[in-house]
Amino acid sequence: MLNPSDLNPGQDLSRRLEVADFARAAAVFLLVFSIYFVSYSRTLPSAADEMVDFGLTQSLAKWQIFSIDQVSTVGPNPEEFGPGDHRYSKYGPLQAVLAVPLFWVAQRLPIGAVDTVLLLNHLVTALAMALLFLLVRRLGYGPVVALGIVALVAFGTPVWVHAKRYFGEPTMMLCIIASVTAAYVAVSTRRPIWLVLTGLTFGAAVAAKYVNAVLLLPIPIYLAWSAAQEWKRPVRYRSEAISGAWATRQSSGMQTSYSPPSEGEGEALSPVSHPQAQAVVLASFPGPSEKQERFPMVWRLTQAVITLFWFGVGLAPVAVLLFLYNYVRFGDPLATGYAHWETFSTPMWVGVAGMLFSPGKSLFVYTPLFLLVPFWGLGFVRRFPAFAAMVGALIVFHLCLYGAWWVWWGAWTWGPRFIAPILPLIALFLAEGFAGLKVRSQSLGRALLPVLVALLGLLSFAVQIVGVSVDYTTYLVQLLPLNPKPDTLTLYDLRYQPILHQIPLMTRQWFDFAWIVRTGPSVINATALTAVLVGVGITMACFVVVWLSGRVRVMLPVLVVGSAVVVLTTYSALYSYGQTIDPTTAAVVTAIQKAPPDTAILQLLPDHVIPYDNWQKRSLPELGWIEEPNPNPIIVQRLQQFEASYPRLWVLTQTPPKVPSNGIEAMLDRSLVQVGDDPVGSFRLLQYVTRPANVRFVGPTWQFADGIELDGFALTGGPLRPGRTVDLTLRWRASKEVISRPDYTVFVHIVSDDGKLVAQHDDPPASGYASTSSWRPGQVVYDDHAIAIPNDAATGLHLVQVGLYLPSNGKRVPLVDSSGKPDGDSVTLDLAANALMDRRVGADLAREVSEVTLDLAANALMDP
Repeated sequence: MLNPSDLNPGQDLSRRLEVADFARAAAVFLLVFSIYFVSYSRTLPSAADEMVDFGLTQSLAKWQIFSIDQVSTVGPNPEEFGPGDHRYSKYGPLQAVLAVPLFWVAQRLPIGAVDTVLLLNHLVTALAMALLFLLVRRLGYGPVVALGIVALVAFGTPVWVHAKRYFGEPTMMLCIIASVTAAYVAVSTRRPIWLVLTGLTFGAAVAAKYVNAVLLLPIPIYLAWSAAQEWKRPVRYRSEAISGAWATRQSSGMQTSYSPPSEGEGEALSPVSHPQAQAVVLASFPGPSEKQERFPMVWRLTQAVITLFWFGVGLAPVAVLLFLYNYVRFGDPLATGYAHWETFSTPMWVGVAGMLFSPGKSLFVYTPLFLLVPFWGLGFVRRFPAFAAMVGALIVFHLCLYGAWWVWWGAWTWGPRFIAPILPLIALFLAEGFAGLKVRSQSLGRALLPVLVALLGLLSFAVQIVGVSVDYTTYLVQLLPLNPKPDTLTLYDLRYQPILHQIPLMTRQWFDFAWIVRTGPSVINATALTAVLVGVGITMACFVVVWLSGRVRVMLPVLVVGSAVVVLTTYSALYSYGQTIDPTTAAVVTAIQKAPPDTAILQLLPDHVIPYDNWQKRSLPELGWIEEPNPNPIIVQRLQQFEASYPRLWVLTQTPPKVPSNGIEAMLDRSLVQVGDDPVGSFRLLQYVTRPANVRFVGPTWQFADGIELDGFALTGGPLRPGRTVDLTLRWRASKEVISRPDYTVFVHIVSDDGKLVAQHDDPPASGYASTSSWRPGQVVYDDHAIAIPNDAATGLHLVQVGLYLPSNGKRVPLVDSSGKPDGDSVTLDLAANALMDRRVGADLAREVSEVTLDLAANALMDP
């Protein structure tokens, strides 16, 4: 009996063709990525959902946690808070997980973390295009057709614009293409491994966005239906036999009745004309058994169940991990964090019509070449009825489900954002038309068709050029005076059509390319642009060599060289972008580098959080919030947790001192020991010690009138030298009696030996956040005074005077002795002699009242 392998005399050629396809797909990946990197932007909006995804990446990479408490610029929904009032991302975790390696690399190289993470969508989109190329080839179309489909999706649809940002749509697109491809191969080969891979990629799509569990249901239905239909075929061909017979026919010129696979569920050849081949196939792949023919429904159901079982094997691990992830976050495996008001509340027809026909979001407006889908799609359906039905169902599901979403247009985005992941699937329906363009015809209409296709393709490309050149939010911001939701203005009113209004913005001021310098004499960052263009040029050359060559020994080295060039030029450009760090960010990074390892950070930088996250690479515990007059109970609880866990708290704030919005600063000043308030660039760095017992306050207790005691001090930044700023933290204590007192101001004066004032800092206790009139009996107040010593001050300063006065008339509060009689009005600290001096105003001589040793080397702050 003949062996089935006898059917494959062209098997070696077939394998070489498959290798060539994979090599070309790799070249497609490199080329798409390098071209995308030309339009690369460093834009990560701090107030957009992208910041939430970045926050999860940051949390996973820096602290190995799921909470995103450091994200403060995107207002959370109540449903986003889990146990302990920690905040969590409501989006699927896959986007953040995929970016963790990029973040990890950026932490260890002189490149920005945000800059590097923004490469993710370039990478996953390029990978999706490589996979799309392989899928089109698998369907039986030629490499030129496959390349045309890839070029359309990559550069003629909003996919290009979305790759510049950090939304999750490109990751979802990759997962969907992978799952569709795996499903097609699974049906073609009936190998369980492909069913498992289909389930795994299906699960990955759900991990990218939970709603995909519903949107991608046509895929398992397609698998089960195809398995149930298999009993009808008397002959089943395995993919190896098909590829071998097809390669043999191509190489030998043998004519058969074969045409490219007519069913997505089976790459079945029509009966091969060679009699010996027919005998081999019939003998090796018999038809249905007698039991199968007697009980077809049972057999169908059994095959469907087996198919779904293997699909479930691939899906199960991802499902378990997602359930555990949700349980850890919210205590409920089915909770996601979406708000109760984020629902499918729009009439479905409104959203579907909008995504197809509205001037502001129409699929056909943003990709005019898709106008040919209704005309060319029927040919694809006839050739692959089952596969086309599955792909069509995926498209319809997306349109209908997102058409009912409360914000179906995707808010501030370029084109119909929510259907961006299925744009490659829509493009598949053009494959048959692309393949037919090479057929010559005497008909004038057929002869002009390539011209029409070229014009629509160029128009589609031009629309995306407008989108990648200018950040689409720029125009929407200009519409804010007209409507607080400017994106809604653009949906149906032609006066506000985004594409038309983006064109005038294509100027140096608004170009959204990282290598454009918007201010200064130089228009471009020459170093970065050179690296980018070198990468494009070399990857194009590599692509041409791989495309034309059929030798593995040539293709593999070329791809290795191309990959190395892409890595090096990308790193060079990112490094160049990092050289333009602004002075404030540089000052913040330098300051935090000096923080002790047991320090926690609270950043209140809504307007500067992106540069901060880009370059602050230390993995210190961190919270993020926005200054508000009345602190939210959530931030109060979190800060209490920090106070219990970390001995030091550093606060970065962009608000000036004593403004009404400083509710958090006021709360901290009243409860913690502030030991520093220093300028950092245009910001302020507040330093607190969370546990007063750890602070070494020195000195006896001085009694002032009105039940006020000075119960010691701590010094940091000393000794007193010209040009230095020192912090003197005073510990005040109210007497246990209930006393009504006015609001006093504390004065801290640095004086020379002859009593001349050199520097001073007058301020109410705790910057006015703990006024003396509000002191409760027995209350302790920690009062920090930052004193800047002039550069021209004399050396050898060592005397500091401390006291209180009434700001309305300057009258000082007297010191009192043990009998309650006035005894001077200030305390003088003789730091040089390590002595505390009590000076009486008008006294000729100083009387030393006590001696306390100061550890100036340790700044007299923390116990060792």
